[in-house]
Amino acid sequence: MIYDDGKRPDGLTLLPWNSGRSATWDDTVVDTLGNAYPQQSAITGASVAETSAARKTNKHSSLCRAHDFFPVALETLRTISARAQEFAAQIGKRLTEVTTGCVKMQDMKMQDVRMKDQVARQENAGHENEGPSCKP
Repeated sequence: MIYDDGKRPDGLTLLPWNSGRSATWDDTVVDTLGNAYPQQSAITGASVAETSAARKTNKHSSLCRAHDFFPVALETLRTISARAQEFAAQIGKRLTEVTTGCVKMQDMKMQDVRMKDQVARQENAGHENEGPSCKP
């Protein structure tokens, strides 16, 4: 799926995603601490990811007419754009429905992922300025 302007997304669902429309997505990872975003990254978490997601949406604006477009924007410091979180949640929900037939299972899995992420952040909180760890 390449358009006249040469732009193409990173992915497309083969099956209809919503109301007969396929989902498309375009991934990007931005450096939260890079020279391009020093003041913006200091404002609020995920602000750089949200800006990048908005740029992706503008870049692929022609896709939005025929597809459900999801800009998947991630920052190097683990923050994710809102649309990327929504897309991941929808994928998780659909996979859970197909594999277990239960929607409630997905909510429990997401809660478990959030708890594990919080524990990892707390464990790493005191180690930001240390060198690489070589734990066995």
